[in-house]
Amino acid sequence: MARDGTTLAQSRRAASPEPLPLTVPLPTILALAAVSAVVCLGAYLRFSGLATNPGWDPDEGYNFNITWNLLHGRWQMFALSYTFVQHPPLFYLLGAGAFALFGSDLYVLRGLAATCGVVSIGLIYLAGAELGGRRTGFFAAFLLAIYPAVVVHNRLAYTYNLGLTLGLATLLCAARYARTRRARWRYAAAIVAGLGLATDQVGIALVVFVTVVSWLVNRRATPVTFAVALAPSWAYILTMLATAPSDFLFDLGTTVNRVTHGGVAVQILQVLFHYRSFLEYDYWIPIGLIGLFLLESSRARALGVGFAAVMLAVTLQIREVNPFFRTAIPLFGPLALGLGVLVHRAIVAVFQWLAQIWDQSLPSWTWPVRSLVIMAGLGLVLGTPIGLAVALSVLGVQIGLPYKADWTLADPAAVREVAAYVNATVSRDELVIGSANVVWLIEAQVADLHQSVAAEGLPAAFYPSGIPARRFQYDPFVGSARYVITDPFLQRFRQAKEAQREDELLRTVETSWPVAFRSGAYVVYANPAPRSN
Repeated sequence: MARDGTTLAQSRRAASPEPLPLTVPLPTILALAAVSAVVCLGAYLRFSGLATNPGWDPDEGYNFNITWNLLHGRWQMFALSYTFVQHPPLFYLLGAGAFALFGSDLYVLRGLAATCGVVSIGLIYLAGAELGGRRTGFFAAFLLAIYPAVVVHNRLAYTYNLGLTLGLATLLCAARYARTRRARWRYAAAIVAGLGLATDQVGIALVVFVTVVSWLVNRRATPVTFAVALAPSWAYILTMLATAPSDFLFDLGTTVNRVTHGGVAVQILQVLFHYRSFLEYDYWIPIGLIGLFLLESSRARALGVGFAAVMLAVTLQIREVNPFFRTAIPLFGPLALGLGVLVHRAIVAVFQWLAQIWDQSLPSWTWPVRSLVIMAGLGLVLGTPIGLAVALSVLGVQIGLPYKADWTLADPAAVREVAAYVNATVSRDELVIGSANVVWLIEAQVADLHQSVAAEGLPAAFYPSGIPARRFQYDPFVGSARYVITDPFLQRFRQAKEAQREDELLRTVETSWPVAFRSGAYVVYANPAPRSN
């Protein structure tokens, strides 16, 4: 008992400081609310009407079939065994998990891609805040959320959408490592970059970027960083070498030969040509690249420009991206970052300019009126193009998003009618041939027309010549098919000079096979005498 009559326990409680209330600064709350609103807007633009808008792209059909086969324990793309060289397995593994949870449908695979797009909005806010401050991060996130070209590509079941997410995560981790020099951020950047390489060939750029950043910050740690970044890819490479070595090496050799043909001079000229085509794809692109050079700190500028440069070099080395931009989807990240920098700098500059003019011409006006006029000026100069982009994206979600290569897209309603007829009249061991964005719905043995040509030993589309016959898990020849389905994409593709054999096969079908079913431009031809498959 203390002299004042209090107990020892009461004295201890009195001596203990009261816990301070947990408070969050108002600016932080407002920033979180604004970013959350942007993420919600981005989610709406990516998920609303996702199943049928836009139409189905052939690459989505291939990705669906690879994922579906993986779910059932097969490494296969339609009739052909698949070694994951052109597209490594991470996206398909995630897709197979989604199929197991939600069912096998293209909508589910699109949902995975759209989720990657939404996550990317949050990541670019963090990366932008790291490199240029919260306002830069906010504008970058907002522009990535509403940029019409990003919206439409995020809604398609492309593996490159996961590459966008992992690319931004790599940039964020590398930027924090460059600032803090903490090893955990170096390892995080290396791991995420490695996952990017396990998603697509463009991921090579992420590994190069992280390795260079590590070398500039801590040279002695670079070998370990490089090894960690390669670990995910080595896991699947060793798996393929152990299970299908000759097939894997065949696909690897043909892919490397396709990318590196012609010598160094030809490769440089090709990249420059592809770069010009890249700039012409969309007027936002050159503006976004310019914005990266306006990052204030030299470190941030080096990281932003360096990241974009490495990504551009690898992407444009692989293929031209206009009008088929899907390979360049990961570049939407640095482009949106540059746009965010430019918009932020422009708002500050225009605000200061208008305020200066106002002070000189009408200094007696009160600040509320001045602020309204300045905001109106900002809205006219900067809000108009951004507002139009929002309107185009929202309207596109309702009535149909514009897609530059829309001639490749299948009409979902017509395809479902065709699939309903075919599935009702075909058995599971019979062969159906058509475009990938059509036959993914068929419950039978299916192949695209290019595989029929490739099985003859000829090159077809992205299939090289000389594919071993043993790799075809069932007979993909037209003569063995119960049905051949033609569609607008095939009709256009057959006109290309490199599609002579496809055109010959279609001519034979159209002239000697009866029409069994038709839905708009989609025609089902029935083989009068199919060979046993």
